[in-house]
Parts: sequence; C-alpha cells; structure tokens
Amino acid sequence: LTLDGWRGETGAPGPDFIKLDVEGAELAALRGARETLASFAPLLLVEIKEAICRALGQGPHAIYDFLGELGYRPAGLHRGRWRLGREPGEILGRNVLFLNPDLTSHRERAARARVRGLS
Repeated sequence: LTLDGWRGETGAPGPDFIKLDVEGAELAALRGARETLASFAPLLLVEIKEAICRALGQGPHAIYDFLGELGYRPAGLHRGRWRLGREPGEILGRNVLFLNPDLTSHRERAARARVRGLS
C-alpha cells in the first residue's frame, strides 16, 4: 500500500512533514507518495544509507533526482545546522532534510530548524 493509495482510500489530510526510514526502499516509498508530495509539499527527513541503496541497484542520486523534479533540495546537518546542498556528495550523514526553498512555508519552518543557505 502506498501513501497515495492510503490517502485515497481513507481521505486522510495531506501531511506537512514526513520522516522516512525504510532501509533502502526510499525511492519506492517516495514514488508511491508522488501525488501527496506534489499536492502538499511536506518537508521530508529521509534516512539514506548509500550502501543499502547500491546493494539494491540504485544510488542516492535517484532519490535526489526524483525529489528535485518536485522542487525539493537536500540539506545536511553540519555543525548543528542544516546546510543546503545539491548533490549526495555534499551532504554528510544519513539523514537528509528535503525542502523546497521557493515555498514560503518551507523557508519559515526551515528557519526554525536553522537551515543555512536560505535567503
């Protein structure tokens, strides 16, 4: 069952934040939430374990590309603050915050989380 399918069945409201930790199935889970992501643009905190992704035949670039098509940019935690990046190599650590810096709601929520690189 995908997030989009579940929301369709239950009529649940769209989320404003999603924490995703699915041990290598991130891209599949995100694809199953495409409509929800496009319609509601929640902030995303995704744990990406590169070794598991590669063992399953995909790299983190596939996740970054998929979310980039929806306007999301990654931010990694660096010295206690989130810092915007563009590529997997720029982000240190497994937990990646994905946000759309063009959305006021994302900029406001990210500012509370102290994201460097937002204007």
